[in-house]
Amino acid sequence: MSSAEVTRLRRLLAEGVACVAAEEGITIIDGGTQAGVMQMIGEGRAAARDCALLLGVCPAALVSWPGRALSPPVLSTADLVKDAGLTNWWLMVAMLPLIMAGVTVCYFLVRTTVV
Repeated sequence: MSSAEVTRLRRLLAEGVACVAAEEGITIIDGGTQAGVMQMIGEGRAAARDCALLLGVCPAALVSWPGRALSPPVLSTADLVKDAGLTNWWLMVAMLPLIMAGVTVCYFLVRTTVV
């Protein structure tokens, strides 16, 4: 991708996707890594005046916990509801393939509202 294309994509994600998600109260689900489009989504979300909920899901092996040993939560719908207070059925459905595949994942919820 050329630098001009990357710049246009960053703008689309920051001014388009992230802003619309914040305005409409939409939860963004992505791969949870600091690379490529996922990084751009995170940057766009951080720059938005009102922030949307961002749920990043990635393999536990990609997560580092500075200063402590890795102890990733094992994802289940019950854990997600209990830990995050989420009751959205579509979010549970989105996670079901990972749960059924027995994939150990870490999930991160970032909810910040700028007042």
